Amino acid sequence: MVFLSYKLLLINKKMLVFISYPRELVRFAEILDIELSNRNIDTFIDKNGIPPGATWSVEIDKYIHKADLFVVLYSTKALENPEKFFQIEVDLIERYCKSDNNLKLITIVFPPTKPNDLRPFFKARQYLLASENEFEAHNWVHKILQEISKLKEIKSNQRIEEIEKKWKFKWHISVFIILLLAILLVVDEIDLLITGGGNTTNGVNGAGASIIKPPSIGETVCNSLRGKYELDHEYVFSWDANSRSIATYETTWHTSEDSCSYNEKDDFFTLKGIDRTYFDVETIIDGKYVRIATVLLSYTSEVHIINADGRLVDRIFNAVIPPEEVKKEDIRIYPHGKTNELAKSLDDDFIFKKTYEVLRARYEKHKKIRSKGCSPMRGYIGTRLAISFVCPHYSRVMVRING
Repeated sequence: MVFLSYKLLLINKKMLVFISYPRELVRFAEILDIELSNRNIDTFIDKNGIPPGATWSVEIDKYIHKADLFVVLYSTKALENPEKFFQIEVDLIERYCKSDNNLKLITIVFPPTKPNDLRPFFKARQYLLASENEFEAHNWVHKILQEISKLKEIKSNQRIEEIEKKWKFKWHISVFIILLLAILLVVDEIDLLITGGGNTTNGVNGAGASIIKPPSIGETVCNSLRGKYELDHEYVFSWDANSRSIATYETTWHTSEDSCSYNEKDDFFTLKGIDRTYFDVETIIDGKYVRIATVLLSYTSEVHIINADGRLVDRIFNAVIPPEEVKKEDIRIYPHGKTNELAKSLDDDFIFKKTYEVLRARYEKHKKIRSKGCSPMRGYIGTRLAISFVCPHYSRVMVRING
């Protein structure tokens, strides 16, 4: 019981993203904070201005020690500021990250700062180049969301590995007992044949009785993954200069009772499912992204599982859907933007035109993804089973809601 409580404590640990920024970049810090908060990701951002002094230092230090990921909006000009609040934050972050190599640090470089202007420690870690154009912020925000998704999966898998190591010995004992019982059953059958005991054609002890073969590891894993899943967090899938598509929480992935099949030639199991992907279409109106429509696309997908060890090796899916095959009835005009007056001011022809532009961009991107494939990983989010599909340009995390 104590171990189960410890397991739940490990799995339920939430991530915290610490956003450090100078005052001249506050608008970009707020954009990132809103995007993360909309996806139920905890953040710390000093947007209300913690008063300087002892309280400020204590509060900043507290959240730095809680953080799993640091995002620094970097400005050499701010580092030269005599007030030095931003410099103190950067110093603390650098010191703390040096003490723990598992901590993730992403630096966003804004002009006129150049990569060579970065401190050596920050230059050696991951950094992204940004512009001062707010409309282009989604480019680096999207990359940060991808890194967060990967980090969540890594941490989740690390916690599960910690738990599994403690139970590995018990698992080996269980396998040994099962094998021993199987051997005893075989010996019993041979003994009955030699001694002539029992009915040789009828009954459970007869020579005609068959020994039930236990399922393989691959089959066990495949069956354990069946069920209905929902999207864990929204993500930007495709974009151009004026529009983008965002996968929404309505998205589901469903497998049936007979969805596991064995491929004898290649020795792997296939978990078949139906994806129902809902995505919102956003376009820029009066300098802001406005959601104008929601589109439903349905397609089949497969996850392949190695029979010998139960590893998930790849995911293939038939999501390359030409725009002309999408029916108008599958396009709902501004349902998620239904309360937005800007969306309501647009005529239907404009909305359909923008939607088909996004569908075309999505179609072209999925053609590239299909040729490269996606890598599946399993773990837990909270106490629920989760499967992450890491694809070029994005990651999709599905959480089981039944089964």
